[in-house]
Amino acid sequence: MLGTAPDLVPRPVEGPSHRNVVALFAARVRRSAHQPALRSKEGGVWRTMSWAQWQEASRALAAGLLRLGVARGERVALTSRT
Repeated sequence: MLGTAPDLVPRPVEGPSHRNVVALFAARVRRSAHQPALRSKEGGVWRTMSWAQWQEASRALAAGLLRLGVARGERVALTSRT
């Protein structure tokens, strides 16, 4: 197939078996906590973040929002360069 990476292995959709995206994310962390989840370039060097590290960073962000007074159920907008 044109434009497809040769090592790409299609996987079945996971989403419908979970009640929401948070549950889907938690299931993925349980299944592959130490596998690479994200890669980003910092100072010209590629860094890898595992699923467990991404979960930890997400929890730290959530805790920060709570400390700022954002209540459960309130909406926020997050922006980034990517």
